Amino acid sequence: MPLSKISRVISYNETTDSSKFLDNTTPDLKPTTFLNKLCILEEAEDGCLVGAEENAIETIVLAFLKPGDHLLFFSYSFANEFSLHADYLSEHEIKYTIDEWEASIRPSTKMILLQSPTFPLLEIIDLSVISRIAKNHGLLLVVDNSIASPVVQTPLTYGASLVVHQSTTWINGSNRNFSGTIVGKKKLIKTIQQSKKNEPHHNSFIDEEVLCDNINTAEVRIEKQCSSAAYLCRKLIYHDKISKLHYPGLASHTAHTITKKQMKMGGNALCIELKGGTEAAHRFLYKLQLILLAVKPAVVRTHAFHPFSTIPLVLQKKKQLKAVPPGLVCISVGLETKDDILHDILSALEMV
Repeated sequence: MPLSKISRVISYNETTDSSKFLDNTTPDLKPTTFLNKLCILEEAEDGCLVGAEENAIETIVLAFLKPGDHLLFFSYSFANEFSLHADYLSEHEIKYTIDEWEASIRPSTKMILLQSPTFPLLEIIDLSVISRIAKNHGLLLVVDNSIASPVVQTPLTYGASLVVHQSTTWINGSNRNFSGTIVGKKKLIKTIQQSKKNEPHHNSFIDEEVLCDNINTAEVRIEKQCSSAAYLCRKLIYHDKISKLHYPGLASHTAHTITKKQMKMGGNALCIELKGGTEAAHRFLYKLQLILLAVKPAVVRTHAFHPFSTIPLVLQKKKQLKAVPPGLVCISVGLETKDDILHDILSALEMV
């Protein structure tokens, strides 16, 4: 019986003969590195790391786009991070559009960038459909897979050109390392690496040993987190303080059919819309005891955050992001006992 992906990943620690564990989807990789292991999980040919001062999206843009080119964001996402991308793109005279329609593609369009599930609304985009659009127009398709992780979905198998991750999220499970990763076809990764050589050197510290160790447990961690998230949804969906619950794994989710097609699980994050808007959301957050407060999806501890308070006001005024309900609270489910997490949520809801 062939080894599972995660078993092949872990086995890299015990052998220097990579041929025992690699197949044709991951050729010419050297063993015992974080990138090898991520490439196995993502079914990618090659990959590269970028440091904290860099950004995976900006690194890709610099490698493949030139002044006057156009980039299409095919999802309303990225929240806080988007303000950084906007400044960077303007600085390099690269045009961009935030839209969800093929009609937005123009002759100067060179790349489609999307995130699925999106942050913070957890919307699902059909990767197969967008990859066909990208192929028909000769465009690179870049997918941010940080929210789902390669344990839940593998965008390259649905036609993506490149996949990016924040290494501080699910695949790492630790905030000890601030870096990003890019994986995809070897030819594209080679172009990115060559572009990076021509840029000023960044002195970011990337502890690859920590990344390499932590990715070994990614599957067991994320599967438990997804299971707990689904459990919480079943218990909370009809709560009288919640007007709407967002979770791709729910049959009531608008894109549940797509979720079942391209995701193995519903994910380890859920969002609840509280009746009473911002005031109710703040009161709920401040009454939590076990769950920690954060500003973005976290790692092995359960965190909650209020997107409406963290999205830059300038983006809200320009309507560059899909409207985020003021009562929306996102919960990034960790490894605590699921009933303990549920008790903390229910206790805080009683105070709303």
